[in-house]
Amino acid sequence: GTLVLGASSLTGRTWQGSVWIYSDPAQAPNEELCKAGVQTETGVTDVKWVSEKGVVVASDSGALELWELAEDERLLVNRFTKHEHDHIVTTVSPVTGASSAVTGSMDCRIKVWDLSQETVVTTYNVHTQPVSCVACSPTDESLFISCSQDGRVLMWDRRKPNKPASRIDVESPICSPTTVAWHPHHRSTIAFGDELGRVTVKDFLGTDPARMENIHSRRVNGLAFSTHSASMLASTSDDCSLAVLNSELQEM
Repeated sequence: GTLVLGASSLTGRTWQGSVWIYSDPAQAPNEELCKAGVQTETGVTDVKWVSEKGVVVASDSGALELWELAEDERLLVNRFTKHEHDHIVTTVSPVTGASSAVTGSMDCRIKVWDLSQETVVTTYNVHTQPVSCVACSPTDESLFISCSQDGRVLMWDRRKPNKPASRIDVESPICSPTTVAWHPHHRSTIAFGDELGRVTVKDFLGTDPARMENIHSRRVNGLAFSTHSASMLASTSDDCSLAVLNSELQEM
């Protein structure tokens, strides 16, 4: 599959970013082997595919950017850049089956975007500390989860305008969750990592207790379930390690 890579670098006293597309993931991060690439004027904090040729980029300027491959996929073209957050955009997640995305920011707000209209359609101001991560449901375009430095993991339902958020119990609320992921095949199974390097998997509709293991020595900064094997979960950390876990959260 094709790989999108986002990067940031400090040049002098200013941060700049870049986005790279690779036909073969094994060729990353070699600049000369990329299919297309572009320098951005601000740091890149997150980047996700939204279509076969489009990627959304979260920026440390408070903007969301949409880029698309053009000219035989050799060029990345900016479709829009919108500054709607008042601080760094820390996370972006595309909405399944829709031309939409959800962003979270250091400004404590979550915004839902209509990418085709290039506009924000909803703003949520529920978290009391910076939002660390948002993840949209792979099966229901109305649902997404978020986690924040306020120690909460929230489930959101956009069909409920009066009370869209409900709290998902975490084992140790004094330790901030840092990243969340939604299982691609089990609609009620999520995983989240925290500041202490622990990984937790929870079925929020089931009765079984959550499974939690100490995987890393520092904060977990990324989680991803395998789309091919239902039992595999990968986690990355500030301790510079990558772990691939089975359904019992044991390293493989």
